[in-house]
This record gives sequence, structure tokens and C-alpha cells, in this order.
Amino acid sequence: ISRSFKLGMRQKESLAGMLFVSPWIIGFLVFTIGPLVASLLISFSRYEILRPPKFIGLTNYMNMASDPLVWQSLYNTFYVTMIGVPLRIFLALVVALFLSKDMKGMPLYRTAFYIPSITPLVAASVLWRWLLNGRFGLINALLSRLGVIGPSWLNDPNWAKLGIVIMNVWALGANMIIYLAAIKGIPTQLYEAADVDGAGPITKFSRITLPLITP
Repeated sequence: ISRSFKLGMRQKESLAGMLFVSPWIIGFLVFTIGPLVASLLISFSRYEILRPPKFIGLTNYMNMASDPLVWQSLYNTFYVTMIGVPLRIFLALVVALFLSKDMKGMPLYRTAFYIPSITPLVAASVLWRWLLNGRFGLINALLSRLGVIGPSWLNDPNWAKLGIVIMNVWALGANMIIYLAAIKGIPTQLYEAADVDGAGPITKFSRITLPLITP
């Protein structure tokens, strides 16, 4: 009886878990996987929107290989990803370590760092177009106070990619929340034992914090 009761409880817990995650799963299938599959199928077709798609095999990919703009776009994507993603992860972890401290007003700081990640994309784009404006943007105004002539940012091919990286790093709240939850889940007894052994902040981070939040 005890075994059947445990199996029944596990089934109920599994069902409850599936119900809780089902909105995300449905949204992922409908709004992510579905469009990806549709885009893949359309890539093998000639699609002029007003007419039904016509299958043409690998013709589109053969045309892409000879288009220099395709390679330029791939390079730009690679550049932004290889710089923006590691930088965003690193800064999110640093912010999470700071926000994990028990200090006065910490809920306000956590909210302030999280709000950019839920800011509507259109509003964020308008804001950053103003901040990165080459003539009257706030960032260039601050640089001018330091005697530095700021670039044209989004209008300059040499600086546009860096501007996009800055915009992506700005909204690190989602990553920060995940790291903060992981850090808060570490037993405090481990840090207390490390203090007794005379471990410093770097040792505690490398031997306790980082290994336990890595999963």
C-alpha cells in the first residue's frame, strides 16, 4: 500500500509539474519551434507572399553563397554573439553577486536591475537611439565632458556592432535573476565553514559559489 501510495503521489506531482510548465511549452512550440520549421520549409521555396510558395530546392542557398551581404551579416552576427553573450553572462554574474548581499534597500536595487529586461523592445530601441545619437546623445555628451569626441555609434559601421552589444548587455536582468536564485540556494553553512578555515572572498567564490551555481 505504501508503495502504491508513493507512486500515486509521484504521478500527481508529475502532473502538477506538467500543468505548471505547460504554458511555456505550448508557447515554445507555437511561437518558436513552429516558425523555425516554417522558415526552414520556406527556405527551399520561392515565396513572393502574394503567391503560394513554389519548391525550388537549394537554389536560394546557392544564391546566398555568392551574395557578399550574406557573409557580412554572418560576420556581424558572429561578432555580436561572441562579444555580447560572454560579456552579458559575466556582468549578470557580477551583479547577482552584489545583489545577493543583505543590505538596506536591496529589493530596490534588484528591481532596478531587472526592469530593463522587461522593457518593451520598441521603447528600449527609442531610448538607445537617443542615448547613442552621435550629435546630441547622452553618452557622447558624457564623453565630451572627459575631452573625448564620441563616435556616431549606430550610423558608423565601425561602431554600430559595439552599440548593439551595449544594448544587449543592458538588459541582463533575466540572466541576473537566474544567477541570484542559484546563489541564494547555496547553504550558508558552507560559507561559515570557509570563514572558520580562513578562506578569502576569491577562494569562497572559486571553491563554493561557482561550482554550486554551475548546474
